[in-house]
Amino acid sequence: MEAARATAAATHGPACPAYRVRAATVEDWPAVTALYAALSPHSQRMRFSRELGGTLRAGAVARVSPGDVQLVALRGERVVGEGRLCRVPDGGHEFALAVADDDQRHGIGTALLVALQVIAHRQGLSGMRGEVRFDNLPILRMLHHVGAELVEVLDGDLLFEVACDRVPTGPAAAPVLPRRPVEVPRATACRATLALRSGGFTVATCLGNYST
Repeated sequence: MEAARATAAATHGPACPAYRVRAATVEDWPAVTALYAALSPHSQRMRFSRELGGTLRAGAVARVSPGDVQLVALRGERVVGEGRLCRVPDGGHEFALAVADDDQRHGIGTALLVALQVIAHRQGLSGMRGEVRFDNLPILRMLHHVGAELVEVLDGDLLFEVACDRVPTGPAAAPVLPRRPVEVPRATACRATLALRSGGFTVATCLGNYST
């Protein structure tokens, strides 16, 4: 696994001390377990769509499968964030991020995402996808910041694709959504539109082709 390092000022909040992003090792899994277990119930729901309910379950999700990419963000020697890029059954790749509650909105999630983009680009991937809850406004704003594209509206979640066909050099211009027709369940159309607009996206009056 390639190591990725970054030191950056905040992009979504006040400036924070220097931190670094690097490839995770098995020795980091206890620290990642502690990170997950210490997340507030709200942050656990944003990351996993459920509460983990203890260290044991947090430990079960801290590990990744062989071939997947896992990064950690450190402030000093403390793990304050984790990002991963995993293969999914349809052959695509899915990203996921977690940042300690006290360290959120300081640009750490963006640094992890950009580091994953760099690795995905070097692996020849054109894009990576991620599901985001309607009420996860910080992540929606971050995806707007990097120019993510809406792919699908799910029941309570939005599926985005982040381009990896070029090495990112700075914030991308967020696209007007959708670039292509997106089928939207009628029951969630209003909530999806509100979530996207709250995240900073420009959405047409009709988000896409409404399903019946």
